[in-house]
Amino acid sequence: MSEQDLKRNVKVYPWYRAFAFDFLFLWTISILYLTEVKGLSYSQVILLDSVFMLSAFLLQIPVAKVIKKIGRSNATRIASVFSLGFVAIYLFGQGFWLFIIANLLYGLSMAIRNITDVEILSLSLKKLHKKNDYSKYEGKGMFWYYIFEGVTSIVAGYLYEFVSPYAPVIGTAVCALILMVLSFVIKDPLDDEEDILEQQQIEEKQRTREPSYKTLLKRPFVIWMAIFSFCFFGIGGVHQTMSKVYLQNINMPAYLFGYIFCVYKIIAGIASKFQFKYELKQGVKSIIIFSVMMLFGFTATAIIYSINPKATMSIIIVLILFATQHMSRAATRITIKNYINTCVSKYSLTRTLTIYSMAECLGYSLTTLFVSLVMELSGNSYVVTNLSIVTLFTIPIAISAIFFIRALIKSYISRCTTIRKDLE
Repeated sequence: MSEQDLKRNVKVYPWYRAFAFDFLFLWTISILYLTEVKGLSYSQVILLDSVFMLSAFLLQIPVAKVIKKIGRSNATRIASVFSLGFVAIYLFGQGFWLFIIANLLYGLSMAIRNITDVEILSLSLKKLHKKNDYSKYEGKGMFWYYIFEGVTSIVAGYLYEFVSPYAPVIGTAVCALILMVLSFVIKDPLDDEEDILEQQQIEEKQRTREPSYKTLLKRPFVIWMAIFSFCFFGIGGVHQTMSKVYLQNINMPAYLFGYIFCVYKIIAGIASKFQFKYELKQGVKSIIIFSVMMLFGFTATAIIYSINPKATMSIIIVLILFATQHMSRAATRITIKNYINTCVSKYSLTRTLTIYSMAECLGYSLTTLFVSLVMELSGNSYVVTNLSIVTLFTIPIAISAIFFIRALIKSYISRCTTIRKDLE
């Protein structure tokens, strides 16, 4: 690929990422839409999230093999088609099982993008000799996603309340079409004859040098990265659903959902954009800080909700705590991917990313299954559900974060030593 095409990849990627990361418009009003318009229960809505993440988990390794055969460019385009299919079912579908099919499509789309998005940006930057700028461009893409999500959150709330409950979903369909167009602009950095030859040579080396999944899972860095991602993003994903449940339980008007989540998304966007600067100052300690913010948010909101959930001061405090959780989740995702990109060799990158994505998806899917069961048994009790999450995950997150940091430092030192030897 020419240098001009590589630069176009890097320039377009943040915009592509902004539309690809999640569904604009729909995210904010999804619980309202599915419970009030489509007639699903809270536990069914949370179960749909579990189906989506579980399918992404189960399909991760098969998808990685398919991507190698059809190429990253074709894979991103197929993923955009699946995303459009998801939106179509949400717009016209009726019945719980049809929404399960929609979430299976979404899971497949995510499984593809979990690999292709990171690799396209990472490989483009490496060929431009800007490998260390990964956090900068990924953060920029997530910044624009959160800004777009913030603006569309306000619009979605008003459309849902004053125009039609279906209007925000139509907006999501338009965004899915834009994503499809952008997927044809983004190209595989290894797509011309010279690059294909280079890739074939790399694959030849990979047959002897690429470690198997079994070998990777014996490495402390990979093990603790996977366990930490499993725990942190398990509760991190559920937190977003539980924040919507809280707002609906205190009878928050739909149009105010938009304003509230607009602020959250802007905060998350700022955290994403400037995460690399914070990481430079705090280093690996940032993992501990973000974990504490997430767990404290669950505990405090449960306590406040049990005392007086509808008091003005209670609502203000809870909304602030939700904001810190959104910020920590957004920043942690970029932090971990940056550490993988920095500490892992090109021969191990794809499989390490696959393990990371599988851990995140499995953590989220099993946590949502757990939450769905707790809500069903507790009569949709917000307090019981939140405290159950904290009780289950506090110790695993603390232990995995400590050992992940320890393994990360050792892996980074080892990687730098290897690079120094190669240069010599």
